[in-house]
Amino acid sequence: MTLRPPRGAHHEHPLKTFANKPERLAFVKVKIATAPAWALRALEIVAARQTTEEFGAEVTAEDNGVGFTGLDAGILTSFAKQYEAWKIKPASNRYPTPLSEKQMNLLMKKMGKYAKQVIAAELAKFDEIYPVVHQKNKGVA
Repeated sequence: MTLRPPRGAHHEHPLKTFANKPERLAFVKVKIATAPAWALRALEIVAARQTTEEFGAEVTAEDNGVGFTGLDAGILTSFAKQYEAWKIKPASNRYPTPLSEKQMNLLMKKMGKYAKQVIAAELAKFDEIYPVVHQKNKGVA
């Protein structure tokens, strides 16, 4: 079964509406640096691109162009694990925010460098969900 957008729905990912890639990259970097929800989503995306071994050990073991850098792997993987644990707890039994203010500020500062990975992952996910639309528009200039 192929998932398709509802009739009349906008068939293009909002990140594809930018005039050029540098403009899109700058937009995402600003959002990550200023909006906690964007920073947390970016954290989830990049953490998911780590290998299982890297995520478990909180290190970068492979030079594969995805996931965290060696310098960031420890702290950002730790934040990702903390965020995952926070999400599964019942709302009545958890802190109001997944990270402390200091942790969130550090996260928003560090995650901007991963904006290209975030964009690539989001667009790939969208194209996976709506493959018919992507195929149809692929040849359009």
